[in-house]
Amino acid sequence: MTINPSDIDDTQTHNHRPVFISLYVSIVGGFRFFRFFFLSFSFIFFLLLFLVFSFSFFFHFVFFLSFFFLSFFFFSFSIFLFCFPVFPSYLFSFPYGFHFFFLPFIFFSFVSLYLLLSWLHFCFFFSSFFLSFFLSFFFFLSFFLSFFLSFFLSFLPFLLSF
Repeated sequence: MTINPSDIDDTQTHNHRPVFISLYVSIVGGFRFFRFFFLSFSFIFFLLLFLVFSFSFFFHFVFFLSFFFLSFFFFSFSIFLFCFPVFPSYLFSFPYGFHFFFLPFIFFSFVSLYLLLSWLHFCFFFSSFFLSFFLSFFFFLSFFLSFFLSFFLSFLPFLLSF
């Protein structure tokens, strides 16, 4: 025995079906429009966020490298001035030479401290754990080495004056 679909009277049980279908279509259509708007807005937002972070990463990298090379230049310059005295000899006596070599020490210490803090911020914000650990250890080491070497170079003319 087959059931003919035209024999089923569904007007009593499902008499509000067209209203529910139209409500469903309007809700789903609204959600589809909202989903498209949300996805396009979130894509633009994350694209802008990515551009901001990439430019921030680039400028951080450029500034850190410039500070690193600048501090290295001043450190090398202080070594050069100690090894090859191109200035008059009274600059290397105790009151003058001490201040003369103490100036690169102060500058290099502050630059290396800024470099250390900046690289720590950079490492823990942008990198994985192992890379941040390696870079932070490297810059801790470079900071303390530069600090003690520049401190030693600052007091070396004073020690050699005896």
